[in-house]
Amino acid sequence: MKLLVKTEIGRQSKQYEYFFDQPVIAIGRLQENDIPLPLSTISGFHAQILTEGNDQFLMDRGSVNGTYLNGRRLAGGEKKLLADGDVIRIQNFDILFSKSGREEIDREATVAVARQMVMDVMSSGESTKGESAQITESKDHLKSKIVTGGGPDQKTTPAAKAYLWLEIAILIVIVLSLMILALK
Repeated sequence: MKLLVKTEIGRQSKQYEYFFDQPVIAIGRLQENDIPLPLSTISGFHAQILTEGNDQFLMDRGSVNGTYLNGRRLAGGEKKLLADGDVIRIQNFDILFSKSGREEIDREATVAVARQMVMDVMSSGESTKGESAQITESKDHLKSKIVTGGGPDQKTTPAAKAYLWLEIAILIVIVLSLMILALK
């Protein structure tokens, strides 16, 4: 299946094309997701796309700010059948769903797309709104991920590892900045 993620970064519209052939596609803020959406207003494990037989379903995983399918908000835990051309909206990300995709999936290309999207969003400053209030939560989150090595299903993908290193680097910069401010 093909998922086209569209978002506004700064004043530019950006698109990221993902191809998947796996039974579960996780979407959310944390690095364990197949499609990481690095905004503090997006739940850690926000939504997922499930394949059952030849059908794909969108399910909200109890997110705070909601998952929308073609403009209609899904209730937490609700599953809706997806059709070609459906639009999934999570905050300022639109995800266009298509059943068709590549015959052969290039997993490294998918990881590169995820990494590029995270870098673009984080460099725009969009992900850091309200970040200072979440520093403690992020440190605890990182500790638990480093100890357990994964999310609820203990899955650690190459994209998740890359995102974890990026998250660690950001936290180091934040801590060093706070230390410099404290010395002044």
